[in-house]
Amino acid sequence: WYQRRVREAVVSTQSTGDEQGDLQTDLYIKETDSRSYLHFTSSHPNHVFSGTVFSQCLRLRRIINSTDRLKVQLEGLKSAFLESGYPKTMIDNIAAKAL
Repeated sequence: WYQRRVREAVVSTQSTGDEQGDLQTDLYIKETDSRSYLHFTSSHPNHVFSGTVFSQCLRLRRIINSTDRLKVQLEGLKSAFLESGYPKTMIDNIAAKAL
């Protein structure tokens, strides 16, 4: 890593080298991303809503290689789903499976 941090954004992944030279991955979010999801009051079957939450949590789990950073990103994701009217208990139960 030549004594400097290298950062690269590929699609939705951000990679950084840490002080030990290990690769650290995190979610890359563009400034223009509104993080809006299908509203819970829309006319869709219930499995669509739970599947949306689960797939987004799983996406974070696959991208982020640090549990601490994953927890931070999951909190942001939970907030986005709460703003879209999803029940907190549903979000929390599904997000816990990603950890």
